[in-house]
Amino acid sequence: MVNPKRKNIKKYIIYILLGLMIIGNTTLVFNKSIWYDEVYSLNLVKGNFAQIVSGTAQDVHPPLYYLILKLGLLIGNGLFGINVIYVAKFVSIIPIFLTVIINHYWVRKWLGEGIWLHSFCILAMPRIMSHAGIEIRMYSWAGLFVYMAFLFAVSILSDGDRTGRWVGLALTALAASYCHYFACIAAFFIYLGLFTGLLIQRRGAKSIMSNNVLIMV
Repeated sequence: MVNPKRKNIKKYIIYILLGLMIIGNTTLVFNKSIWYDEVYSLNLVKGNFAQIVSGTAQDVHPPLYYLILKLGLLIGNGLFGINVIYVAKFVSIIPIFLTVIINHYWVRKWLGEGIWLHSFCILAMPRIMSHAGIEIRMYSWAGLFVYMAFLFAVSILSDGDRTGRWVGLALTALAASYCHYFACIAAFFIYLGLFTGLLIQRRGAKSIMSNNVLIMV
């Protein structure tokens, strides 16, 4: 039998490590070093929202991330005068923090207390934190929307086929698709997996009903 005190100690250690990682990852924002693609992002969002949409029509990437970035800059730089690069990098790290919050309030019902270890592993992935999490590009937002679309699909399969979950899936899949074209491919496979799962469930239900009818006869 697991000692409750030892179990709590392990849980608190994960909490502390998770908090330290969030603080440590946030400090990575305060670095003015950027590269060509990030310069392109900052140049594109110098225009208004209509100009951003028009500009992305000539680019390979959809406009949603740039619109989010523009909004973030209007608040952080426009209202508070914070350095543009710091604000832009912070905008990219927001989805990482939102993932931790989503895990706590949503995914926890499936994973229990193990959700903190799950969040810790996400923050510990160097590709996410040292690249996507602080780069002035759309990757972290696209990843967040894909993750949320996946969770809506899981909810439909595990908790029931409800309108709200379908709407959530459609909105997050669209948001992912309008952030990055690779995220659009991911959204397609989420739908494919969902419809496959629903088909298997319904065939299983029909099989159970047929067997019950045969038993009754």
